[in-house]
Amino acid sequence: MESYQPSPKPISKRVVAYVASAVVAAGTLGGYAVHEHRVAQNLATQNEQTDAALNATRNQVDDLTTKVNTLAAQAQQAQSQRVARAKATSHVAATSRRTDSAKLKKMQAQLDAQNKAIEDTRTDLTTTQGDLSSTKTELTGSIARTHDELVLLQKRGERNYYEFDLDRSKQFSHNGPFGVRRFGAAGR
Repeated sequence: MESYQPSPKPISKRVVAYVASAVVAAGTLGGYAVHEHRVAQNLATQNEQTDAALNATRNQVDDLTTKVNTLAAQAQQAQSQRVARAKATSHVAATSRRTDSAKLKKMQAQLDAQNKAIEDTRTDLTTTQGDLSSTKTELTGSIARTHDELVLLQKRGERNYYEFDLDRSKQFSHNGPFGVRRFGAAGR
């Protein structure tokens, strides 16, 4: 008894074309996914470096603030001492006033030096705070949300940018090297 075996149907050219286009599309999407993953890793590394720099600057600001507060307390204490000595010297005789006057001049010179040091520290603190705000502005300035901001980023020359519009259509349209088909709500 012979068994009947149907002959295999030849694969049509249309099926081969669909399979080939699916393989090409999958390869392209896979390559694009790898590229996007690398870009995301680079951005994460840049964010970590920026965070570290900001933390270091914050620590510097905190140190400078502590110095300013310490110098201000010393100046206030010196002022209190000077006032107390001035009251005490007002009751002393004229000869002791000349001696106290020399001491007061010396104390005044010390107080002036401390006030200058406080002012220098405040200037350094203001400069550091300005650096922080310019860093923050620079970081937020690298994201474009409008066409004008995109043009500014292009002028800075950081990257190449491409702008295009996607229209709703059931048909493929070529936009650069890719064929794009965008479905509306009813097209899905």
